Amino acid sequence: MFSQRRFLIILLTIGWFCILNPVAAQEPGRDGDDQFSTSSLELTGSGWIEGGPYRSASAAATVVLDPVDCKGMSSPVVGYEVSKEQDPNDVAGFINNLTTNGFSVGTVDINLATIPPCVDILIVHGLAHNSHLAAAYSQDEGNLLKNWTADGHGLMLNGDWGAFKTETQALFEAFGYSQLGGAVRDPTDFDPAGPTIDPTIWVIYQTDNFTGHPGLAGVTALQLQAGSWLTPANNAIVTTDVDANPALAPVMAAFDHDAGCVALTTDSNWYATDNGIGGYAKQDNAKVASQMMAWLNDCSPLAPTSTKLFLPLILRTFSQRTSFPLFIGPAIPSRPIAFQGEVFYTTSVQIPSSLPVGGKFYFSSEPDRVSPVVVDDDLVVQQDSLNRFIYHFSPGGRPVQPAIVEVPRATMEQMAGQTVIVKYRDVYAGVIYASEIRLIWTP
Repeated sequence: MFSQRRFLIILLTIGWFCILNPVAAQEPGRDGDDQFSTSSLELTGSGWIEGGPYRSASAAATVVLDPVDCKGMSSPVVGYEVSKEQDPNDVAGFINNLTTNGFSVGTVDINLATIPPCVDILIVHGLAHNSHLAAAYSQDEGNLLKNWTADGHGLMLNGDWGAFKTETQALFEAFGYSQLGGAVRDPTDFDPAGPTIDPTIWVIYQTDNFTGHPGLAGVTALQLQAGSWLTPANNAIVTTDVDANPALAPVMAAFDHDAGCVALTTDSNWYATDNGIGGYAKQDNAKVASQMMAWLNDCSPLAPTSTKLFLPLILRTFSQRTSFPLFIGPAIPSRPIAFQGEVFYTTSVQIPSSLPVGGKFYFSSEPDRVSPVVVDDDLVVQQDSLNRFIYHFSPGGRPVQPAIVEVPRATMEQMAGQTVIVKYRDVYAGVIYASEIRLIWTP
């Protein structure tokens, strides 16, 4: 009798324990970047959050958007794409600021296979309630946005990390890009408020990660929360540090596409509100979002004050005549040195005899815009065995950092019409590596 009573007590205890401690929903074992789920964490677009499922942003709605109505909306018109169940309240702070700044904002559903003719800029958000979209975008939808943008519109396309990125991949591929990863990690520049399991995925990018672009004017820091990275590196305006994983990888790109413009970002949380855990209020994110929208609006030929559209044509024509940009060398993966002071890359380059009038010369990782380069440790340019130019990427033995490297016009004039030797040289031992490098001219 005693044994039966004790068994009954044990059963009742187990039953109450299960009621008070329900088993958490099973999450995927890993999400493409070696992050394992646990029963106390929930996987979201911004990493892992504690305490069960993410609270839907719709429970704290702060904006109400109607579908774009061209009869009742004044230019500039911004469309927020909702065909995959995206919720404008996920980016409520951003949308409220857009309306304050004079934009008309409404929803667009590209399931209708068309975009209202009055829409100047379209926003595609890569998450819904900080989680997976209802469905992945298709190649046909990518071609729709590609053709629409080419006709003279602005597109702000935001992807994400891990399995989340697959749902916007077709849209990125329509413009010749892919999202890779996993999530970027940076062990030295991250937000400590990030996910407990790995805060290094909330990466903070600073001025040494930026190239010159209107969307980044006056910006000192930008935070992406669990973003992937891009390939190829063309048109990158934000790249990772040399100590990030992966190193020197592009995470934001901006470019002209025929008559229109495109901004690509490998994270959707960076300008989101997400019930207070999004990135919009972090660092200078709100400033970047505002300035990027201004650039997307101004770069369109529909904006008569813009001159940006004509610059690539002028640059391409002039570059062909003067042979700029000049290819210096491909990216060199990191490896241990053979010996201290090793010259690990050498090439000869013919400098044009006729240099462009005005403008500036830079070593750049991009052929058509100024972009940071890096060599561990020295980039040396020699003419007739004389060192005409040396740039040291680790002054005083400090860690190597990518840099915007300008070559003075006086130095270029000394080398005009001559064959020069470019060398990459180790100084402090350890490892050696380099980014892709070109010598470019900008007006």
